[in-house]
Amino acid sequence: MYEIETPSGRKLRPPEGRCWSTIESEFLKLKAVGRIYFGKDGTDQPSTIRYLSEVKGFIPWTWWPHDEVGHSDESRKEVQDIAKGNVIEALGSGFQFCRLSAEPLFTADGRIRPDVSFAQLAELVWFAETGTGFSPFPPKAEDTHRSPLLGVHEGRAIYLLYNRILRDKPVAGGNVLTGPVFDILPKFAGPKVIYAAANRMGARAIRENVTFKQTPYALEV
Repeated sequence: MYEIETPSGRKLRPPEGRCWSTIESEFLKLKAVGRIYFGKDGTDQPSTIRYLSEVKGFIPWTWWPHDEVGHSDESRKEVQDIAKGNVIEALGSGFQFCRLSAEPLFTADGRIRPDVSFAQLAELVWFAETGTGFSPFPPKAEDTHRSPLLGVHEGRAIYLLYNRILRDKPVAGGNVLTGPVFDILPKFAGPKVIYAAANRMGARAIRENVTFKQTPYALEV
């Protein structure tokens, strides 16, 4: 149970009931040729330096030093602080809180419930496309907001044709994307994402820079 002195002058002995991994004569040889590491500040418990040529088996592809990326104990404590509600401000308030519907919007077989309003489905479509919470509609929006254009996000206009949003326009109250229906949609010069029950525009959809997504299947419910 020999004593080891670090470069900083700190004197160390192995923990009670344990011993060093090498005998003193072998340790002194390794130290003399620079094969003992005492940590960045020269104060830590000694460890033997091993070179890749001496390591048998799998060689790691990447090495991330502790002082640059931290360690598992730090990450565990950070997660605990987040769970307690202590590092939200430190993280730049990068959280979004989204309201979930009290009732499911879809039936057991994946169809949209017949009593789901345009505003309810619009919120889901917007979240599916942008990953952000969005509520552009005032109370009783189905009576006051009659535009199928939900908004523009990152250069794409997002439309929803549902629940007779176009009133009495064919087909099926404008829920199917057709040429005449497309012509009366709010105009946008860039890419357009249109959710509808079906697409009957054919090749014109490509020319008009339209990405069609069929409800409810495109929502991955």
